[in-house]
Amino acid sequence: MHAGYTARRTKAPAACEVLIVEDDNISRRVLHTILAQLGFGHIDMEDNGEAAVSAAAAKRYDLIFMDLRLPVLDGLSAARRIMADCEGQRPVMIAVTTNTLPEIKQQCMAAGMADYIIKPYYKATLVEVLDHYFPVVL
Repeated sequence: MHAGYTARRTKAPAACEVLIVEDDNISRRVLHTILAQLGFGHIDMEDNGEAAVSAAAAKRYDLIFMDLRLPVLDGLSAARRIMADCEGQRPVMIAVTTNTLPEIKQQCMAAGMADYIIKPYYKATLVEVLDHYFPVVL
């Protein structure tokens, strides 16, 4: 967990604005389904980093899942731009990747991301990570 995200958010998942940034359609749908099962109701999806930056500029998100390997603009660059443009409370941004190298996790934290999940998506893993930030109810 990133040091800048030690405070747990009190906003209920149903009231959270969520953005999934994932270029693989199946992975995007799987993550959307799991988040909906966990009670997250407002979920937007984008398939590239540039679209994510535009979406985050137009809407204040509470939670962003950012794939690292994206077309147009990679996830780390998109994360840096989104975090640099945030005013007030920053979104909880969680990196998602298949890369398990420790230096990748360090790069994610340096880009302002709060946490890191290795794909594929598992509900138990998402609950464990999200529970640090939101009151997730199963």
